[in-house]
Amino acid sequence: SMHRGHKALAAAAATLSKDNTKSTSKKVKQQAVLLSFENMAEVLGWKPKKPVTAKRDRGRVLKEWSEELVALDGVEESDSDCYSIREHGVPFASIREMSPERFVKTLKERLGVAGVVAGENYRFGYRASGSAEDLVSVGEKYGLRVKIVSLLDADKLGAEACDNDGCKGEQASSSRVRACVKLGDVDAVPTILGRNHRLCLEKIIATDGEKETMDDDENFVAYKSENITPKAGDYEGFLVVSSSSPLSSSSDNDDVGEEKRAPVRCKIVENGRTDDEDDGYVLLPRSAFSPSSDSNTLLAFDIERRL
Repeated sequence: SMHRGHKALAAAAATLSKDNTKSTSKKVKQQAVLLSFENMAEVLGWKPKKPVTAKRDRGRVLKEWSEELVALDGVEESDSDCYSIREHGVPFASIREMSPERFVKTLKERLGVAGVVAGENYRFGYRASGSAEDLVSVGEKYGLRVKIVSLLDADKLGAEACDNDGCKGEQASSSRVRACVKLGDVDAVPTILGRNHRLCLEKIIATDGEKETMDDDENFVAYKSENITPKAGDYEGFLVVSSSSPLSSSSDNDDVGEEKRAPVRCKIVENGRTDDEDDGYVLLPRSAFSPSSDSNTLLAFDIERRL
C-alpha cells in the first residue's frame, strides 16, 4: 500500500552509504529501489483484492518521497537524481521456491544490488524461512550492506478497524490501512499512509443491473475505482485531473505530470456484490466537471473526510 513504513525503508535505502562506517569521505552515488513481487496472490491462490494504492498512482507517490528526501537531506541539485526512488517488480513465481541464501545471491548477482534495507519483522525465502537476522548474516557473506529498520508504530490509530477486520500488530502496515479504508475511517488513513487516500477513477457505462445498484441520479457521474474504496457514504475531498498520460501504468517518476485540483463532494455506494465489498461505485457531481473535462474518463479523488 506504500505507507509510511515503506517510506522509512526507502529513505534508509537511499542514505545507506552514510550508515556504512567503512565508507570513504566521498559521497557514493546511489539509488533506492522499492522491490515488489508481482502476482503473489495469484501464485499463492489467495482471493484477488484491489490494491490500496492504484498502479498508475505509484509513480506520484515515489516522486513525493524522493522530493522529501532531497529536501530533508540537503542534497545538491546535481546529485538529486541519485536519491530518486524507483520501483522494480519481480515475478513472485520466479523466486518463490528460493532458499534465503539463493534469494540474496540473486539480488547480488542478477539485480546488481549493493545493499538491502528491511523491517525487523521481514521474512524471506521459501515458506518465509529466513528472518531479518538471517538477511544480515547472508548479506554479509555476499558483500551486501544490510540495514534493519524498526517498525513504525501506528499509535493505536485504526484500532477499531483492525479489531473488525482481524489484522494484527501495532505497527503501520498495509493490513491496517486496508482495514481503516474498509471501515470508512479516513481520518486515521493519512497518518498511517502518509497522505490522503486517493481513488483512481475510470468512468463506467452502467448496465441495467448496475443502474439499480447505484443511486441513479442524472446529477452524478458514476465511476469505478482502480483501488479499494471506503464503505458507502458521503465524502469530501478534491477532484484531481493530471496532465500525465492516463493510459500509462508506469511507476516511473518521470511520467508524473502536473495536477489540477478542485474541492468536491462525492457519494460512494455499494456494488451489490457480497464477494467484492471493497469495490463500491463512486458518484461524482456532474457540476464538478467543466465542458473540457466532462469527457475525461480517468480522474482521481483525494479523500479528505467522511461527512
